[in-house]
Amino acid sequence: MIVVNGEELPWHPGMTVQQVIDAKRYTFRMLAVWVNDVPVLRERFATHTVADRDRIQVLHMISGG
Repeated sequence: MIVVNGEELPWHPGMTVQQVIDAKRYTFRMLAVWVNDVPVLRERFATHTVADRDRIQVLHMISGG
């Protein structure tokens, strides 16, 4: 089990950040992700794996003017 934005999500071995984003159905293009308080670069979403009991924070980046 992992925790994403305060909610539990089932975990499986080899799960990536991108799979977490897909499972949570986040579709916004501008996302910032931290795994256990460590930022993950967008280029690594598809390859950065998460471990059982990891804490993941996903934020939508919004700009204004």
